Amino acid sequence: MVSKLNQIINKPTATDREKVDELLFLDAQIYANLGTDSTSLERAVAKVNSILIYEAIQKVDHSQGVEYLRLLK
Repeated sequence: MVSKLNQIINKPTATDREKVDELLFLDAQIYANLGTDSTSLERAVAKVNSILIYEAIQKVDHSQGVEYLRLLK
């Protein structure tokens, strides 16, 4: 996950907005794959991955990343 996030953050041709959009898309995919049959471990892993994604967003757009992290906790 961390290497995927670094790839997105370090794309030289992408704008900051495109980077944030791609990171949010990853986050949406994580939660789209959770269902009623998901275990508590799978839900915990999803939350940890969201935190990593929001921390990556914070590196691109500090205020937006801080807000997402605040809302998650």
